[in-house]
Amino acid sequence: MSARDFTTAGYSRDMEAVRAAIDATAEARGPWVRDIGLLSDCLHALTARPPGTRRVGLDAILRLPRRPALIAEVLDRAGLGPQAERAEILRLARQVVALASSCTHCLAWKADGARLCLPCQRFKQAHHQVGACARCGRNLPLRQGRCRMCLYALAHIGERALTSGVQLWMDGAGLRPRWRGYRLVTGQDGIQRPVAAESTADRRQPWVSPAIATVWQLALFPAPPRHWEVLHQRELPALSDRAEALRRELAQLAARQQWRPRAASAHQRTLTMITAWLGVEAPIEEADLWAIARLGNSYNARRLIPFLTERGLLIPDHVRHADPHRAGVARLRRRIPAHLLPEVDVWIAVLRGEGRRPSRPSSWKTVNGYLGYATPLLESWGPAVTSLRETTTAHVQEAVDNASGVDGVFTALRSLFRALKRERVIFHDPARSVTFTFRFALRRPVPSDRLVGLIDRVPTASGKVAVALTAIHALRAQTIRGTLLSDLNRSKGTLGVRGTSGRQTRLVYLDDFTLSLIATMLKERAARWPHSTNPHLLVTRVTAHDPAGTQMSHKAFQYFFRCLGINAEQVRIDRILDEARATADPVHLMTVFGITEDTAMDYLASAHPERFPADPIAP
Repeated sequence: MSARDFTTAGYSRDMEAVRAAIDATAEARGPWVRDIGLLSDCLHALTARPPGTRRVGLDAILRLPRRPALIAEVLDRAGLGPQAERAEILRLARQVVALASSCTHCLAWKADGARLCLPCQRFKQAHHQVGACARCGRNLPLRQGRCRMCLYALAHIGERALTSGVQLWMDGAGLRPRWRGYRLVTGQDGIQRPVAAESTADRRQPWVSPAIATVWQLALFPAPPRHWEVLHQRELPALSDRAEALRRELAQLAARQQWRPRAASAHQRTLTMITAWLGVEAPIEEADLWAIARLGNSYNARRLIPFLTERGLLIPDHVRHADPHRAGVARLRRRIPAHLLPEVDVWIAVLRGEGRRPSRPSSWKTVNGYLGYATPLLESWGPAVTSLRETTTAHVQEAVDNASGVDGVFTALRSLFRALKRERVIFHDPARSVTFTFRFALRRPVPSDRLVGLIDRVPTASGKVAVALTAIHALRAQTIRGTLLSDLNRSKGTLGVRGTSGRQTRLVYLDDFTLSLIATMLKERAARWPHSTNPHLLVTRVTAHDPAGTQMSHKAFQYFFRCLGINAEQVRIDRILDEARATADPVHLMTVFGITEDTAMDYLASAHPERFPADPIAP
């Protein structure tokens, strides 16, 4: 820009001060300061000033693509800078994310914040002739009379580029000259163009997929799910060196952990397919792994999830790992009338411990259960009331009387109105004076012929231990699944039982038979999975080598009892009921099985009904 342009823009006085500041900085730092284009950079910073201000703001300095600290120093010498410390400017500049922009010469879209893309920088260094391009008319570095963008368009579009526009492209993208079936040919005008090559079988070379993703490739918009069934029967591209190394790591892991040959082959096939098409430069979507696994029985992705997670190559599928009970609450909320939804949200917040006063938070499973009972009632009340303040005891009593699950409906409504009263949303609790009759179901024992040889019929050692802890010590399925190896003390014959908080609440004294089953199971585990790091007592082939150390699923635990044709909870109830028949002491039941006093009395009432006569004044 000339001095006349500065004067026209009103920057003549400021630019004279900037020139003097650049000379002073050059004397202090070296003559190289005059040769790096600081005058143009300072002009860009000055044009970003708000009207009526003299100094450049720090935010405008940080938006400069290069040398913000040096430009701030020059402007401070000229009396136009932000007056900030150099260390502070460098610290803030490292935190600024590079803005996406277009290359000034070829107009390619990029995200490094630089003025020119790397190919244009190299083109400028190689061709010093600057003039008007014969095609676009811009003053740029030329080769054969054309700029780099026009040469690129002629090479890949042809003569149509002389009369048409150029489509927007990404920096570094475009037609790859090494695609299979193409070779570069130099024409009479000196421009290289890709033409079809001879298709001889002996000259075919392995080709790399053009769709390989890179870490620095930004997403313009959320991509739709990939349809891997389209590529199922196609020829796979050649693996890159990093993909081959990853494939060898998986093979070594399968051999070390003694995977079954069929499982190792299925996981290798899945890894080969996804890395051949996408590469390993960028993390892999978990959704793509499961999409490939659904192509057939010869693919599997279950053990690839922890394998890729350990190496930082996996993007988790948050939809797949979402809490199902929390998703159930969201679905039920959409069914509630809009004018009652704010009050229901207050109830949910109280259940989750987020009310005005701190309280013990309930799990999303509990919230989902309460909302499942209350939602049909709220839907029926919606047209009749504009707020839950208008509900009366008659509404609640009618809902309880007509409900099939009386206990659940009553508990949910009591919780709802109690929470609203506590948060001062309503003035009166209509469910407080509602009464109903509880249904008390006597616990029944399991027929003895179904319990004969129960443990002997279980095919696996882990199953025998699970059935023994349930049938002999009456432990719940959730408790057994969460038991750790560190909770077992074989020398003392005890097993620590953990509560819902994850801490040990009591000790169970194991008998010799159960200890022998556990010893057999541990020997089998050491022989089958010698490198397992899972801390839980019971593991499966899925969880044995899971680096997260997850416990076995509820479905896998119930499989032990499905083989026997019986439910685990039935076996547990039968064990406690048998102990209750042998003793009439509720304290003994509470000590041995860790149950509450009300539950112990219920078992005693089922075992000794003659000692618990009916209440003469009961309704």
